[in-house]
Amino acid sequence: MTAEELFDLPDDGWRHALVGDTRPEVAAKVASWLAARTRAAWVVDPGRRSVAVHEPGAAPRRLAGAGVVDGAPLFPGFRLPVADVFAAGAGAAGLPSP
Repeated sequence: MTAEELFDLPDDGWRHALVGDTRPEVAAKVASWLAARTRAAWVVDPGRRSVAVHEPGAAPRRLAGAGVVDGAPLFPGFRLPVADVFAAGAGAAGLPSP
């Protein structure tokens, strides 16, 4: 790992993959974040209208429809219904667009 890559690792739990990234590119990014001790990565997939939750040592969990992203233990009390992420007029993270 280069020094540049080291400084680009997620230390706060928030990083993003670009819209143009391929599935293999996103998978590689998630793998590198988890290998660097990131405790969770959430991958939003608009095409599948789902959120995949990745955690070290566990198979990814794909949430859709009535699924709820639960931020525990990193963000206690944070809960985001997947349907809200894709609601009409929703902006980033399901929040109303300005």
